[in-house]
Amino acid sequence: MYLSAILFFVLNSETNKILVIHPDMVVRDNLTFVLQHSGFKVVSAIEGQQALAQIDRCHPDLIIMAEEPGRLNVNELCIDIRQVCHIPVIILGRDKEEAAGIDLLEMGADAYLTYPLNLRELLARIHSLLRCQAGKAGDRSHSIRESGVLHQEGTKYSS
Repeated sequence: MYLSAILFFVLNSETNKILVIHPDMVVRDNLTFVLQHSGFKVVSAIEGQQALAQIDRCHPDLIIMAEEPGRLNVNELCIDIRQVCHIPVIILGRDKEEAAGIDLLEMGADAYLTYPLNLRELLARIHSLLRCQAGKAGDRSHSIRESGVLHQEGTKYSS
């Protein structure tokens, strides 16, 4: 029962709101279009202060922001976001170097995707992070680790 309620929340993406932070209007509008047509509610911001205001006002379930050197300081913004909330954050980066993604993950991002953007992967990451978030927010009394066995809704899974 608990698990089905969590899955309904995650799979019914109409209830999920995503904040898109991107300084480029064309890219921001394209992302908004794809996300809305995938059933998400979308709010957007151009820069850091506007993004923090949107987080406070709209309470998004997930944040997608672009790594845009000189236009948006994602390092600082990631730290600022983590100081006010624990919403999953996906960074869209231009740097294919592994170190760039690792640095942002260490700053508080939950995922790092590079351009050219694979929309199917983006949507899969969104759903994955929302499932994790729903599991953290849900009642955990239905899954208890006992003696090396995970009990979940009357079914035993070995761990």
